[in-house]
Parts: sequence; structure tokens; C-alpha cells
Amino acid sequence: MTRTADMVFAAIHDAPSTWESGIHVYLKRATLNRSLFGSPGAHRRRLARRYR
Repeated sequence: MTRTADMVFAAIHDAPSTWESGIHVYLKRATLNRSLFGSPGAHRRRLARRYR
């Protein structure tokens, strides 16, 4: 999700409504979730090890 949020934020960064749209909230949430719970790749690797 972080990559997607980064791309969306970069695409509308120059728009005057950027801070009103709430996109920055999703970007911050995605960044925080990744730092707290790990990356999606780490979760996939852990699930792959569990179900071998």
C-alpha cells in the first residue's frame, strides 16, 4: 500500500486540494503500518514458511 499511496501523493502533490483530500493521512498510515507490522513481503514469506 505504501507504494500506491506514494504514487497517488506524488501525482497530486501540486494540486491545491492535496491537504484537504486526506491522501497524506493514508500515506502516513501506510508508512506507520509498515514500520509497526512489517512489509507485505515479510508477511508473505512468513506465511509461505508456515504452509510448506
